[in-house]
Amino acid sequence: MKVFSLIWFALCASKQMMLVASQQGPNFIIMQPDDLPFYDEWFPPIEADGDTGSGFPDEGLPGLTFLRENGLELKQAYTTSSACGTSRFSTMTGRYPARSGRSRSINQNEPTPSVVSIETVKLMDIPGYPDCSSDNMAAVLQSNGYRTGMVGKWHLSRNVGDSYQDAVDKVQECGFSFADAVYHENMQDADDGTWHEGRSHNLEWITYEAIDFIKASDQQFLLYLNPTVPHSPNVADALELDCSLTLDPTFNLPNPPNIEGMTNDLTCEEYRQTLFDRVGCTGPDDCSNRERQTLGAYWFDDSVKAIIQALEDSDNLDNTFFLFQMDHGRIGKNTNWEIGTRVASFVHYPPFGSGTLDVPTSVIDIAATVFELAGISSHYALDGESWVDVANGDSSAEMYFRNERCLSLNT
Repeated sequence: MKVFSLIWFALCASKQMMLVASQQGPNFIIMQPDDLPFYDEWFPPIEADGDTGSGFPDEGLPGLTFLRENGLELKQAYTTSSACGTSRFSTMTGRYPARSGRSRSINQNEPTPSVVSIETVKLMDIPGYPDCSSDNMAAVLQSNGYRTGMVGKWHLSRNVGDSYQDAVDKVQECGFSFADAVYHENMQDADDGTWHEGRSHNLEWITYEAIDFIKASDQQFLLYLNPTVPHSPNVADALELDCSLTLDPTFNLPNPPNIEGMTNDLTCEEYRQTLFDRVGCTGPDDCSNRERQTLGAYWFDDSVKAIIQALEDSDNLDNTFFLFQMDHGRIGKNTNWEIGTRVASFVHYPPFGSGTLDVPTSVIDIAATVFELAGISSHYALDGESWVDVANGDSSAEMYFRNERCLSLNT
């Protein structure tokens, strides 16, 4: 069944970026968990109350709190489309999902504009639209000397083949020199064989591969890091999977990897039990809906803490633009309501200092902002605009973003 999302169109012409080259830009981490709630503490609250609401977990989320309190909180951040793949297309390209080559090729003979859906919006090369091989953030950075990596959920390809390596190759075609812990779900037409059996939600493996990428990089890097939690299948059920079956697609790892800041010398089973202990339920059958939600939040935040520690250990924390953002609103998914389109977003990048960026921003702005910080220009037209000047205190840029900028129109 197709999951239809919003159709978004630009009202204002894209601003042509004229970027001044720098000697060396920062590293970049773009981290998008799947269906994380918008917590009430991230003012102003927009989610619903009740058992499936968004009250902050009792033990807090120290990883996300570190990013929020020591970086910029984007207080008016929005997605272009309130579904997973369509939102991620805009993150990767800096363009509206209706502009994807696949969407336009499907609808080229129709009198109506391009339909935006999970199925129609993919990062694929279509004649006249080199979205995968050329016109995206990873491909641009890769061609400018960056080491590029993708770990976790992809959701932007079709026809990935019959093996795990086929899935990795498909991701690498789109500008990535490294891809691993690729989540098999959402990869259309993947084989149903044992290569992906039992790997729904394996955040330890995703985090391990992300850290390995960070520590192995001897040059500037871009890491597109996509934890699969807390999206269904049910996190509580996933936590009970046999860890020995979930760590490597070839079943070659003799032991679960140790992740500082996450597993901390515990076995996979021992670590996952600590998550149940922290929320106060013994297993999936004993967890309320609220406790299941909290399980996913704790699991994800442990990954954030481990990534921060890896950046510190490799002396990269101060030179890394680390952006966390929701892919879309969870309760309002697939709607054009505020609870579907507004997202929480925090950026830790020491040159920006800490505080808030209280102007309207969009996921289409990420690529433009990254390119400006990297000191390179895009060879293809972007719908988004860099907010670097706003973050650096430029009052005229702030007034433009606050009062004049036209984000989009949904119909």
